[in-house]
Amino acid sequence: MKKLFIRLVAVVSFAIMMVGCGTGDSYTNAVSNQSMIVTEFNAYHVMQKSGMYDELISAAKAALVSENAPAYAISLLDDLLNSGVDVKAPMYAYAYMLDNNNVYMGLVAKTYDVEKLNALIAFIESENRETLNKVVMNGCTLIDLDSDIAFGYNENAVVLGAIESLHYYGKRPHVDVKELISEALANTVNGNSCDKLPSFAGSDIACRMDMSPILDFLKGINGRGNDQEIAAIIASFEGMRDAKFNFAGNFVKGSIDCELEWSGLPKVGYKAPTCSNDNLKYVSKDAWFVANLPFSGKDIIEEFNKALENNTNREAIDTATTIAMGKPFMNIKSIMALVGPMISSVDGDITIALNKLANLNINVPTIDAVAIVPVEDKSIMNLASGAIASIPGARSVDDNIYQISADGVVAYIGQKKDLLFASTPAIIEKKSKPATEANWYSEVKGSYGYLVFNAASIFACPEIRSEIANECSRDELFYVNRFIDLFDYAVISIPSLESVSYRLVLKNDSENALKQMFDIVKPLFMKEMMGL
Repeated sequence: MKKLFIRLVAVVSFAIMMVGCGTGDSYTNAVSNQSMIVTEFNAYHVMQKSGMYDELISAAKAALVSENAPAYAISLLDDLLNSGVDVKAPMYAYAYMLDNNNVYMGLVAKTYDVEKLNALIAFIESENRETLNKVVMNGCTLIDLDSDIAFGYNENAVVLGAIESLHYYGKRPHVDVKELISEALANTVNGNSCDKLPSFAGSDIACRMDMSPILDFLKGINGRGNDQEIAAIIASFEGMRDAKFNFAGNFVKGSIDCELEWSGLPKVGYKAPTCSNDNLKYVSKDAWFVANLPFSGKDIIEEFNKALENNTNREAIDTATTIAMGKPFMNIKSIMALVGPMISSVDGDITIALNKLANLNINVPTIDAVAIVPVEDKSIMNLASGAIASIPGARSVDDNIYQISADGVVAYIGQKKDLLFASTPAIIEKKSKPATEANWYSEVKGSYGYLVFNAASIFACPEIRSEIANECSRDELFYVNRFIDLFDYAVISIPSLESVSYRLVLKNDSENALKQMFDIVKPLFMKEMMGL
């Protein structure tokens, strides 16, 4: 009977967590406006997309039937709404500081039917053969699960709450967690709405973070330790106190798409350029890795010098530098006087690319890589040439171009017209099939910078596959090979000055990405499930 009860609790917990996409409702008012972080889960629809839902329900039902579970327990799996929780509405997780030592964490789901919830609690009591410690207060049912964990519900919401102390020696809060849950549930009735819900409504998962309470949280962690260096670092972020961050993640056909947006950060006058992509002529279409960032040195130095006119900014930077170095360091104004003119000469896309890596199993691999920095003069090269020439084995092969060798790998470093470069195996040269022809190129045009991992090219390398095979058993290799053959490329890009996006693209764009992955690992997943 005990084993049955444990399995049943797992099933009920699964039912509560299986929530779907939806819009705001009165139950969302149970989320506190003090929250430093709020996460919206849409796991029900995610599991439907993956095909995992039916598999998991079938396995759980078979397990309950084999245990001769009561008909009521099986009915929960026949229709998850029998739990009394609306499993097709979003669930929210949130946290906020009660004081400098204690954090309150809550989970909120939507009530489907109070009577069904009452029946669920009664059934758990009967199976566990003990009465739960519960009270009815202000129209809601509250149940103690532990000294600092409680559960409650009313006709609108279901709330699980817990209090966590940051320091074991700190004072316990003078508040009962049931009172906090009761207040949260009351907000679903009296109309005190929550303004801390994440943006990106309808996403598979969404999250919102507010910097103001997070900074207070970090101060609370520092708390009694009162570490002055940590306090100084936290204080340096005070200028971001009004910032808000919103994240969204979605599993769609052929890709996994994520986006991070922010607002409330201090504004700067620097007008960042978008990528010209001029350097991609030196990058192969099948390059394993490409990073590109547009850079206007003159504008950056101008804005940085304006910021340094503020004494507070200078002191904060000098303090952070001293902490990082572990000792007093040259002040920032002196540093800028040295490097400012060189940074000002940089104008254009800074590009780093690994075109190809081969012969990995011999002492001297074949590397085809390039790093490019566009410049307006030779100030950087004039400073660097002496250091390059002093490298053992370095030799001049042309004006401002040097050949160096390290561990058998030959590389060229120098400046050719208006391009500073480091390149192997030859002096910077155009590719017959440049990266502008790559399947990821359309996704990065017009961005403010990007990073590309070409999974298809990397995993097409026989030596990479051989290394993977050496690390896997025969059974594992079957699944690993199928899994890595799904992926085409991954792109991290900056589409605007207040957002970053991530996209993992699969070769097959006709089926949901998560389902493609789950279909491969399903035999292993179901084996684990049946072993519970």
